[in-house]
Amino acid sequence: MMKKPIAAAFALALAVVIAAPSAQAQSIQIGPGGISVQPDRGDPRYRGNDRRGHNDRRFDRISSRDATRIARANGMANVNDVSERRGSWTVRGTDRRKRGLIIRIDGRTGNIIDVNRERGRF
Repeated sequence: MMKKPIAAAFALALAVVIAAPSAQAQSIQIGPGGISVQPDRGDPRYRGNDRRGHNDRRFDRISSRDATRIARANGMANVNDVSERRGSWTVRGTDRRKRGLIIRIDGRTGNIIDVNRERGRF
């Protein structure tokens, strides 16, 4: 008689353990643009694959919002323009002293490629 409730409890515990990793596959980012859901980039099951298993390189790239955030973290106070070309982001703006600043960012890794400070105003 006690075997059925124990078996049911075991099956429920097993279902919870199996479902837990899929619930951790994404994170929530709260930023100036609002709330966004981010995929877990460290999990190899989700790297470059959509739900159907197709390899899609778009998910391995940073967004324009990420490029703006990286540029602001590296000294840009005001962002005037963000453009993507040949796999890199170019962010144009000014620093806190109103000097022109152009930052190029790698589109896949988010690393800074080049920082160009202009002498005059931008």
